[in-house]
Amino acid sequence: MNDATGATIAVAMQLPAGRERPCEVVTPPITEGHWRHLDDLLAPARELGFTVPAEAAVHLHLDGAAFRRTAAFANLVRLFGHWREPLWEALGTNGACRRLAPLPAELLRLVERDGLSWAELGTAARGIGLTKYADVNLTQLVAPQPVRDTVEVRILPGALDASDVVPRAALVERLMRRCLDDAPIPRPDGGAAHDPVGALLELASRGAAR
Repeated sequence: MNDATGATIAVAMQLPAGRERPCEVVTPPITEGHWRHLDDLLAPARELGFTVPAEAAVHLHLDGAAFRRTAAFANLVRLFGHWREPLWEALGTNGACRRLAPLPAELLRLVERDGLSWAELGTAARGIGLTKYADVNLTQLVAPQPVRDTVEVRILPGALDASDVVPRAALVERLMRRCLDDAPIPRPDGGAAHDPVGALLELASRGAAR
């Protein structure tokens, strides 16, 4: 279905296995007015009686170019590898999602090796067999010819209200900016289990954000 300008606004077709869903909202890059833009999309869905599926998630894509450095990539892996439990707790990740998984232990070991160039690290990471069906999709960062030049964070819960999306996305953005600092992200201490939001906010505040 096209609108009056000829732009496609709806497509109906058979879907491959694993993509059975009644509706998916995909936005263009949003650089400002996040709350307003999202609510413009979600308000009509609420008015029409849409509901959040049991296995729903919000996927957040961020520009991947800045993370194609050894230090930044290593920090991404440390964040989503070592901080998995605090992240799930703080973001309210939907445990019913079936297409989430921890990053491979081999990848966590790989980023701690000294002296690897970005080219060497990317090649080694591809050899591990990364998949998009993880808490964070790093496949496009290490692909020789990426289809989408993004990092995809997949652990935000499904939502029909911008107020449920924007604060969580803002926390993720702060943490991703922390990953751009070359100082290695530390492992969580015992306090992260008691106050995951506070621990993550403290982590995000360390170092100079780029």
